[in-house]
Amino acid sequence: MVKIKKPKIFTHTGDIWHHLPASGSEILAQKGSWTKSTYKDYVNILNRNRHKTLKDAHKSASKENWDNWKYKMRAVDPYKRSPSWTYAKDELEVFIERVK
Repeated sequence: MVKIKKPKIFTHTGDIWHHLPASGSEILAQKGSWTKSTYKDYVNILNRNRHKTLKDAHKSASKENWDNWKYKMRAVDPYKRSPSWTYAKDELEVFIERVK
C-alpha cells in the first residue's frame, strides 16, 4: 500500500527566486535564469506579467493547431484525448531558499 505524504502548508512572505522579468530595485540577486525578489515585489511583477502570460497561452491555441487536433482525434479513444498543443512554461515556478 502506498502512503501519500500530506503537503507542508505554510505562509511565506520572505524573498522568492523566480523566472519573471524584473528590473531595477526589484532584483536582489540573479543566478542563471533565476531572479531573487522580495515577496511584495514578486506579487507586483506577477500582476504586471499576467496579461502577457495569458496572451502567450492564447497564441499557442491557434486555429491551425485546433484544426489539426480535431483531425487527429477522430480515430482516438475519446477518454484518452489530449490536444497536440499545450501551454507549458516555467515562468511561474518559484523557489524558496529556506523555510524555518
